[in-house]
Amino acid sequence: MRRRAHRSLAQPQRHTHYSELGVNNLSPQGQSVSGKVRVYLVGNAHIDPVWLWRRSEGRWVTRSTVRSALRLMDRHPRFTFAFSSSALYKWLEESEPELLEAVRRRVREGRWAVVGGWVVEPDCNIPCGESFVRHALYGKRYFRERLGVDVRVGYNIDSFGHCAGLPQVLRKSGLEYYVFMRPNPREKELPSYVFWWEGPDGSRVLAYRLPINYAVRGERLREALREYAEMAKEGVGVIMCIYGRGDHGGGPTEEDLRIAEEAAEELGVEVVFGTPEDFFRDVTSRGVELPVVRGELQHHARGCYSAHRVVKKLNRAAEHGLLAAERLAAVAHVLAGLPYPRSELRKAWERTLFSQFHDSLAGTCIPEAYEDVENMYRYSLDVAGQTTERAAHAVAAHVDTSSGESLIVFNPVAARVRWPVEVEPAWPEGKGLVSPEGGEVACQRIQPSSLTSMGRAVFVAELPPLGYVAYRIAPSRGPAPSSLTVRDRVIESERFLLKVDPETGLIRRLYDKRHRVDVFSDLAPRALVIDDPSDTWSHGVDRFDRVIGAFEPEGVSVLERGPVRGVLRAKFRYGRSRLWQDYVVYADLDFIELRLRVEWLEERKVLKLSFPVNLSDPVLTCEVPYGAVTRPCNGEEEPMQRWIDLSGRAVTESGELPYGLAVINDGIYSYSAEGTELRLTLLRSPLYAHHDPHKPKPGLDYEYMDHGIHRFRFLLVPHAGDWRQVRLFTYAELLNMRLPYVIEDAHPGRLPRELSLVRLSPEEVAVGALKLAEDGDDLVLRLYETSGRGCKVLVELPPLGRLVEASLGPHELKTLRVPRDRRRPVRECNLLEE
Repeated sequence: MRRRAHRSLAQPQRHTHYSELGVNNLSPQGQSVSGKVRVYLVGNAHIDPVWLWRRSEGRWVTRSTVRSALRLMDRHPRFTFAFSSSALYKWLEESEPELLEAVRRRVREGRWAVVGGWVVEPDCNIPCGESFVRHALYGKRYFRERLGVDVRVGYNIDSFGHCAGLPQVLRKSGLEYYVFMRPNPREKELPSYVFWWEGPDGSRVLAYRLPINYAVRGERLREALREYAEMAKEGVGVIMCIYGRGDHGGGPTEEDLRIAEEAAEELGVEVVFGTPEDFFRDVTSRGVELPVVRGELQHHARGCYSAHRVVKKLNRAAEHGLLAAERLAAVAHVLAGLPYPRSELRKAWERTLFSQFHDSLAGTCIPEAYEDVENMYRYSLDVAGQTTERAAHAVAAHVDTSSGESLIVFNPVAARVRWPVEVEPAWPEGKGLVSPEGGEVACQRIQPSSLTSMGRAVFVAELPPLGYVAYRIAPSRGPAPSSLTVRDRVIESERFLLKVDPETGLIRRLYDKRHRVDVFSDLAPRALVIDDPSDTWSHGVDRFDRVIGAFEPEGVSVLERGPVRGVLRAKFRYGRSRLWQDYVVYADLDFIELRLRVEWLEERKVLKLSFPVNLSDPVLTCEVPYGAVTRPCNGEEEPMQRWIDLSGRAVTESGELPYGLAVINDGIYSYSAEGTELRLTLLRSPLYAHHDPHKPKPGLDYEYMDHGIHRFRFLLVPHAGDWRQVRLFTYAELLNMRLPYVIEDAHPGRLPRELSLVRLSPEEVAVGALKLAEDGDDLVLRLYETSGRGCKVLVELPPLGRLVEASLGPHELKTLRVPRDRRRPVRECNLLEE
């Protein structure tokens, strides 16, 4: 490797760093000699707070492990130990505060390394981008406040792959280094065990992949140290060994320390008890030009992208519920003076973040552990729901509805939108809705949720960004004219013609009238049943493609017809499982809605939904946390977030056209694509927590995952051009966020009938978060560039009299602090709001 001048990393000045503390080691520390081979030994005890045990067991394991590490420090003055996850430190604080005080003393000595800086070590594919920001925001704040430490080393040593957007989140929250283990060298080849990891926005962190398991101990430690020494000689001359019992905690033992002492004499290289930060500083001090690795670090355990649908659906709902609640609470704080529930929202976020621990969100825990995890998610959902209700009612109480009873609909999305809203109980028969401009809005009575319902209606609301609009409830002038027709098994709108095949119950034709394109090349969407003999993680599996059957039709019927939308329902059966599939076409919206209800009773099978798209030269792009990536259409199972797009060239009546289909979901995270066929993975039914090489025992009954009723919603968005031509981020938020409404009686008020708190231009920029700051009354506004092209953005906050201009690079996050006092300037801050 070529050598170059030393590249220093910026260091925050206000907090303690371990490298400044003078640790006692086997060899003098801080005397790095370029070219000298050195192995850093870092004690570790990876703790799964839930996995093959419940949360209560995790609490005990944490206290026991910490106590053991502290005893070793008392007896061995050279021993160092690294420990992550603010949630685990909080457990110490709650149950045995004297342990936390003892840890604090060792931190001050520099022998106890606080790493990670996050709430837990989460799954690093499935949480949304803002969840990763909150891990750092709440985790790093905790460590600063309780231990006086500014954590700089990101640490997810057991997570099952790492999304492309993480380097930006890490770097902009003050985490300059990153330690991980999966995918291992057999699963992904990397140019070096230490490298610069670069995200789509250009942010870089110095990353280290553990070449040997994090739980090495006993005699295996002696062998591992020999292997580490050889790798260091062939690599950059310095390497880090993390050792100690893990998963169920434990950490290093007296025997491990004895073996380390003996190995240090045997190996002929320098062996140092140190910390991860010591290792990274040693690497950078050597002036070696390190390789750059761009994009995501995949794959490990691909079955975890789809295992346990319930917890994944709860995760999506909790994340988006909290994001919407924060935004509307900020709106209510500014417009109505409602106190902002900072503490309640932080607690709800922390429970959601805890539940994102890599084994729980990945779907690999025992059923009893999921009782704890699901309860934590439901706590978050309750806080989000009540926060949203309080905010909506506080604003509605101040809206001028003196012209008559009104339906006030709120939009938590920072874009002007047209979106279907269902209201129950609805206004009385013979009445309708009048827009603020005075025009009557098309409404449609639909089937209510119960036989005793007071009525249900749907209409398409036109909503300002991050605000509300009040529709007056008034006598209707009669049925609204509509271009929508529903006949037998056909729905036609101004934009689409949808025909359902009577023999199969599937879409025989979806015709885009605007662009004169048949969207599908075959019947769609087909529910495929696929054989899956793998364990819960799907170790060693890169695809699920052995189709063993499909759901067979039982009939097609018209469910709804009216001026707003038409709905056809097809019913299917496979074995003991049943499927209800609704095709929804709106009179004047540019998407098709697909609703599924599945009663799934299969064992060791996968359910996929197949979309054969009528394209040539396909290019697949999908959303990842705070980013988008392009992947090959090779049939392998891949992780995704809320949307996926297949674009290429379509044949029209007048030639070829750049064209594509985007599919947006409400809580799935896995897909495969081969050629022009897209398959979304809906359900898997392995045994709970089944890890190879263990085999089910004959004669015993086992519980299989995801048995029961599941509901899914999708938007099918055909479009000309590529994915950038569609407001996918906006559609994805709308599908995953509830649009609250309030029916308000007539009264005077100081707020107008329509208002927006935040307006952005251009549409490529989205709001990732809007909240009040953790340490004051400033608004915190996080912007995200969604198209990957970069742009200048104009941010307008009319109620505050603010107009701000900013520049964003491709996929860049930019966070602004907006004081309520107009005399104070708006300023850019990092993800920690500093």
